[in-house]
Amino acid sequence: MRSTGTQRLPRDRFVVFDNGERQDVSLFSIEDTPVSIALGVDSSGSMRGKVGSVAAAALNFARRSHPDDELFTIAFNDTVRDALGGRSITADDRGELEAALRTLVPEGTDGPV
Repeated sequence: MRSTGTQRLPRDRFVVFDNGERQDVSLFSIEDTPVSIALGVDSSGSMRGKVGSVAAAALNFARRSHPDDELFTIAFNDTVRDALGGRSITADDRGELEAALRTLVPEGTDGPV
């Protein structure tokens, strides 16, 4: 198991707020369990020259994730596109994630809609 600061966080030091109101935490665990994660990637015109850095950061994120984390990749510019074509992959499938990130071509307006 990878060690992070949150794995040593005791339950009484963990607080959740929703719209400014403290919420009861019904489940608290320090286990590293798989989760589903959506990666939203800006592929607008303002990202020209930056897509390589974004791809590197996404791959680094996947490398540091639980190998069984489920990943979705959504690219957005003037439109929203599922970069994985409706598939989900695990964080361990970095080759597929890298291939999906290579399909990103910055286009459209110079900022998200």
